[in-house]
Amino acid sequence: MKISVSRDSLLSTLQLVSRAVSTRTTLPSLSGILAIVNSGGATLRATDMELALTRGVDEVKAEREGTL
Repeated sequence: MKISVSRDSLLSTLQLVSRAVSTRTTLPSLSGILAIVNSGGATLRATDMELALTRGVDEVKAEREGTL
């Protein structure tokens, strides 16, 4: 998947969503950020099972839809 997005837009969204990523987890699925890209833009999600954050990223151009 190849996307184009402004650095500032992506950085501010990643900084916000990364607050929900657990730093002391035994479950690997809780140590990352899920990126969902579709024709309407991108959504970033993270959780530590107590706190979940979801935030959209505007002005994303993608060659095809996908999840990372």
